[in-house]
Amino acid sequence: RATEDFTVDGIYALGGAACVRNSSDDDLRAMLAKKALVDGLAARELIARGFGPLIGVALRAEKPLFTGDYNETSGDFLQLPPSSNPPLFEALAGAKTLSSAIWRESSMATKFERVAPSGTLFRNSLGGLVAVTAFHLDMKQSYLYSEARQRYVNDLLDALVGNVMENVCANAQNVLALSRRAEDGSDILLFENLNYDPEDKVLVRRAARPASVEEMSPDGSWKPVPFAFDAGIVNIPCPWPCYGVKVLRIR
Repeated sequence: RATEDFTVDGIYALGGAACVRNSSDDDLRAMLAKKALVDGLAARELIARGFGPLIGVALRAEKPLFTGDYNETSGDFLQLPPSSNPPLFEALAGAKTLSSAIWRESSMATKFERVAPSGTLFRNSLGGLVAVTAFHLDMKQSYLYSEARQRYVNDLLDALVGNVMENVCANAQNVLALSRRAEDGSDILLFENLNYDPEDKVLVRRAARPASVEEMSPDGSWKPVPFAFDAGIVNIPCPWPCYGVKVLRIR
């Protein structure tokens, strides 16, 4: 959700150069003192503003040739087109590399060379935990929407929370997702299927098996629904048409 209350715990997302340009130094420090996910364009602007020591990276003086991205957690090869001008980094002391810009002879090659960090995790002097990625949302849509990129973003979020980032829809297509925690401690989730293809299940990432899952009926009442849980995923079998909305309560 959007907020200007930077005392709230959570993950702050800094995406794009304008997001940084429109923020004061004090607000940026407040966000970087929490948990923050920073994309490549925002990272470049933060470094220019002198915040490099708080995000754990510097820009490479000379950008080496690269052909893609490699997720060090999952082993996925990812598209990172040089034409989108992603920054490549020098990791500062203490920064952990989460992904690497790589060179390989072809998209089918299994051998590759790491040429620079493209994603890092860093605990800064303010106590904040910052994940930086060269990936950014100004890339063409064909580079944004893939299962490998979905796994990569989930891995970044998991690194920030130190566990499974909960209440994220794990279906392998575009989904609008909103979540709120109710006063009774349950999680209320709204998912809308934005693809042309119907689904036969809703997949939700959770750190542990929930006690119960309920779906909101058209009359506003809650109805218990069956589910399975395996490897951090709650699997809720149900018809989910194109542009259909599911409202769930998970305890």
